[in-house]
Amino acid sequence: MHCPNVDDLLAGLYGKMPDTTFIQSRKLTHSSKLYLSLYVWNLYFQGVKARTPFGVGVAILPVMCSVMPASMVTGVLIARFEHYKLPLLAGWATIVLGNGLVVLWDLRTSTAVWAFTQVLAGLAQGIVLISTFVALQSQVPVDQMSHAAAMYTFLRELGLSCGVGIGGTIFQNSLRHWLTEAHLPVDIALNIEAYVGQLNAMPPSHYVTSVRVAIASANKNVFEVCLAFAGLALLLVVGVKQVAGSARPLSEGEGHGETMLMKDFAPESNKKTPRESGWSSARVSEDGAVV
Repeated sequence: MHCPNVDDLLAGLYGKMPDTTFIQSRKLTHSSKLYLSLYVWNLYFQGVKARTPFGVGVAILPVMCSVMPASMVTGVLIARFEHYKLPLLAGWATIVLGNGLVVLWDLRTSTAVWAFTQVLAGLAQGIVLISTFVALQSQVPVDQMSHAAAMYTFLRELGLSCGVGIGGTIFQNSLRHWLTEAHLPVDIALNIEAYVGQLNAMPPSHYVTSVRVAIASANKNVFEVCLAFAGLALLLVVGVKQVAGSARPLSEGEGHGETMLMKDFAPESNKKTPRESGWSSARVSEDGAVV
């Protein structure tokens, strides 16, 4: 009995779709997830934890302060080991784990729990941020690098619109459901961003607690949707090919000082010798051969 190997299974699962399609779809998902999280967490900390706007800024510092270090370390590791697929897998697996932990947030969630969850989410976002950029550029010829970078930026900004718009709609509809279940005014959901300020000014009561429970439940529903999309993105990562090549910052006079990956299977029209193109990071022997 013939047992198909992993490559055969992936070929049947993903077909002939270009790798850039997978990478671009994950970038859109990544950006949507990042901005959606910041938007919904703002409502969670104000509406459930009764934080002021300034307090919300302090509360999300764990995720904001962990994104940049994770990106820097990931970039160094990719340049050192010339491998971006493993960081992609690790990053999206961590995002799935982080979303699962956020689903558990409620009124009684301690500071240590939500702070740790945010650090985990920030590390994952930082890893995916830089590895996606490198993976996207590695899949295109050298003369199309600028187009790949432009598409990366476009999808990031599109993710901002989609994440806040779609996430806000899911949150609002879910909040309406939970308010109806608790026999509370559903009009609260229509202007929840402004209502949380009024809610925090009210004295403790059964009504205030019920509204906070509804907000926490809506937050949970939003991240259940995020968990599903993050799981799908993790599956798409499996279909991305690791392109063999080398990466290093170009020295002065060799280009624009950017870091690029040289593909081993670039189209013939783009296969120029290092002396003809300043983008190549290969070495040239004295007889002119590329080594």
